[in-house]
Amino acid sequence: MSQSVDTASASVEAVLRALGQRLKAEKRRWEQGRRRLTDAELARAAGVARATITRLWQGHPVGTDTLVRVLRALNRLELLAPLLAEAAPTPLERLEGVGRPRRRRRATTPAVPPDFSQTELPLADAAALRARYAPAPRPTPGPDGDGSADDGHGGAP
Repeated sequence: MSQSVDTASASVEAVLRALGQRLKAEKRRWEQGRRRLTDAELARAAGVARATITRLWQGHPVGTDTLVRVLRALNRLELLAPLLAEAAPTPLERLEGVGRPRRRRRATTPAVPPDFSQTELPLADAAALRARYAPAPRPTPGPDGDGSADDGHGGAP
């Protein structure tokens, strides 16, 4: 059977050997209730060479893709689920996120106000502005040239 390995202090080779033994045990578990699966059949189902399967059982390094293929062929891909799961937040991350709602930062005003001098106005607005701010009309000059038709006496001429 497989042995327990102290992963904190074990060498890479020891971890690989333990992994190979675990995978061989998974193969035996798969065979329960079914006919015996030869290494050649497993290799064919996984799409790898038979020698690769032997190397895997012996604890020699193989590619990650080979490991995934063999686990899929044994219908045991869920063994990789803990590695594929999203990491839970650390206690510090949880503390930082608790108790304080996130506040939105206030938008800052630009340092220089925008220049609207080159902005074109719609035609109706331009006409309204011209009418509003146009200089007052000047009186037309009268017959005396004084700018008024009235002679200033208040009476009729």
